[in-house]
Amino acid sequence: MSKITVRYHFEELTIPGFGPGMMLYGFADLITNGGEVETFDVEDIKLGDKWLDRPYNRRGGSTLSTCLFSQIAEVLFNDKSTHGRLAALEWADAVEKMKEAA
Repeated sequence: MSKITVRYHFEELTIPGFGPGMMLYGFADLITNGGEVETFDVEDIKLGDKWLDRPYNRRGGSTLSTCLFSQIAEVLFNDKSTHGRLAALEWADAVEKMKEAA
């Protein structure tokens, strides 16, 4: 199977624990999770004009950027959240289109 990439745009994404006072706007690039196309991983996240640092690429302690990346990714992986369900639907559509083209 081929590598799949989906750019998921989000608006008013909230992070559990912060409540509705912190709404985030931006996009996340979703990519194939290893060899499995049925699941995705988050490659990049951009808020406004700022790319967030991936936690596994940082040396040293946590920064606000790496913490936000982790928290947003967790929301997108959670199919019980609105944005998690929408990201999963967009991913499933991309997988289906790739399968139809094969």
